Amino acid sequence: MDWVRGKCLVKGSYGSVFLARPTNIISPPLAVKFALIINSFSLQKELKILFSLSGSEGVIQCYGDCLSHKNGMTIYNLLLKYAPDGSLADLINKCGGKIPECDVRRYSQMILKGLSSIHNNGYVHCDIKLANILVFLSDQQDLSQLKIADFGLAKSLMNAKEPDEEDSRKFFYQYTFQGTPMASVTSSNMEQGNSVKVDTHFRQMYRRYSHGKKKLD
Repeated sequence: MDWVRGKCLVKGSYGSVFLARPTNIISPPLAVKFALIINSFSLQKELKILFSLSGSEGVIQCYGDCLSHKNGMTIYNLLLKYAPDGSLADLINKCGGKIPECDVRRYSQMILKGLSSIHNNGYVHCDIKLANILVFLSDQQDLSQLKIADFGLAKSLMNAKEPDEEDSRKFFYQYTFQGTPMASVTSSNMEQGNSVKVDTHFRQMYRRYSHGKKKLD
């Protein structure tokens, strides 16, 4: 697929994401994560995970990867579905820092189903936060659809017992991670390398922010 890079969408702790427009005008725009080929291990791992999760409910769609060249350097590109409506953090901010309780419950169900799909396929996300949950408006439904994205820190559960959907929450308490710095429980936990509970911090953050206690940056 040929495409042209557009504006920068996100500059994160582990790389940047750009908007890309395919030269075929029929195709929708893409979100492209990129890194120099020598620094692309995390993106290549993410590609493998997303392909194994292809078709899973509540997980961002991946279209593949490709290489490009700029200023004599080889760049690795990961091609993803573009979310023009931003992240769950953006959605909460647009609602004035608070969304209805009934929507909180329904959004939580979407995210838990996505996490269940991830766990059932042998992975734990390790970096669940509002910025990594993307929003897709639906013309046929009264509520936006949410998709989990950014699997750069995901871990394999090859040696763990796979849960069924009812037991998905149990996995929140069984694994450790460090995550991106701004989403970790405390900076001291990061600096000292202390273990924190995986995929549980999202639930605390979401409950806190979605009820209007703090506006998200």
